[in-house]
Amino acid sequence: MDQRDRDVLSGPRRAGKRAFAGALLLVGLLAPSRANANPNQALIFPTSVEVAPGEYALASTSKDQRAQKLAAELDETVREGVEDLGLAPLPPAALTPPGTDASLVVAPPASWVFVPRLAFTGETVHVRLLAIAPGTRIELVRAEDFSAATLRTLDVRTVVMLRDLVESGRLPPHEAAPAEPPRAHRFTPPAAPPSSGSAVLALHGAILGGYVGLTIEKASGSSDARLVYPLMALGTGLGLGASLLVADEWDITSGDAWFLAAGMWWPGAAGFLLADGYGVKADNRYLYGLLGAGTGLTLATAAIAFYPMSEGDAVVAHSGGAFGALLGAMADSAVQGKTGGSVRLGLGYGSAAGVLLGGALATQTELPPARVLLIDLSASLGALGGAAVASPLLFADDTDPTRTRLWLASAAVGTVAGGVIGWFATTPPRAKSTPPKPSAAMLLPFASPVPNGRGMTVGVFGAF
Repeated sequence: MDQRDRDVLSGPRRAGKRAFAGALLLVGLLAPSRANANPNQALIFPTSVEVAPGEYALASTSKDQRAQKLAAELDETVREGVEDLGLAPLPPAALTPPGTDASLVVAPPASWVFVPRLAFTGETVHVRLLAIAPGTRIELVRAEDFSAATLRTLDVRTVVMLRDLVESGRLPPHEAAPAEPPRAHRFTPPAAPPSSGSAVLALHGAILGGYVGLTIEKASGSSDARLVYPLMALGTGLGLGASLLVADEWDITSGDAWFLAAGMWWPGAAGFLLADGYGVKADNRYLYGLLGAGTGLTLATAAIAFYPMSEGDAVVAHSGGAFGALLGAMADSAVQGKTGGSVRLGLGYGSAAGVLLGGALATQTELPPARVLLIDLSASLGALGGAAVASPLLFADDTDPTRTRLWLASAAVGTVAGGVIGWFATTPPRAKSTPPKPSAAMLLPFASPVPNGRGMTVGVFGAF
């Protein structure tokens, strides 16, 4: 919370009748003294956008469609939030928001004054709420930055900022701080993390637990089908309980949960397919699938420990597994020189490599889910187009290995070309290069001498 007390003796001179009339109207609204102040009313200025450092202009006059859309959303949220706090918004006045903070405080206002402001730095949106309590000249400021992934929480965070401003403004300026409570009553246990992805995590955790129970029954070599259902039920319950404990201990977002699901199922499918392709005993194939799922889940957990995952990152990981399996099957058929044969090895290797590359890419980029799906659609259309262009090769002789390989190569090239075209076609016009996403972990090494002077203590501490 930033609080500043400014006493403006004289404002900057501005030319033009419109500016002069606006200044007179602003003074008229703000001029009443503390005796006439109404603490239950609020004057809400329309949202303004930063046009230069410290200078703002009306958002409705901006040529940036994103700024106009966010400003309209912010105006509606501020008005509803003010009403929820027990304040009555005054009728909208035909006022232009003050161009600078210094020009806002002319005299103690008769009611609450709220001035929302926006600023853009690349893909980051800076929201700044400025408020003045009735009968004071103290500016109360609350600001917060929103990335593309967290912009969906704009309305919730705006209401929280408004609440903080109003609570601070209702305290007398020089009120003494409340006495510190006794030490025995000062500690309050931290609130549990929100974990918006707990339901998704619970679903996949329960399925994985049931698969573990099935794997145990298959690997035991027992032919008694009556053991399958109790083991699967026990595994499902254990998986569900473990996932709920994880969601209660850490903040697992929806993107994190779906990213973990990609780490479970694509490597798990790869392990099962590879075991099947190499002719492993049928009952032991489930063990290879479980080994792949465990390995993938470990790698995915390590990734979200260092990098927060959004829904777009999860879609990237799943798309990597799907297109990896497709290209792997094409490569397997090309090696065989024919279509219609078993491609389990290609599917296994392709899905494992694809989800690994997709997960690594997700840790370095921030893409919205809609854009990833459009790129996937473009790659799929490219695959169909490449296969259609080379289809005359199969019309002549579909048993010739060379012609079959050329047809598969055309489809694979079309897939890659379609993905590249989709990437450039969906790039925002004013988008800048996205820097690598910040790490969610902090690790610091330390070293200190042992008290007896006969050695050193070396270690690492940090936060996740």
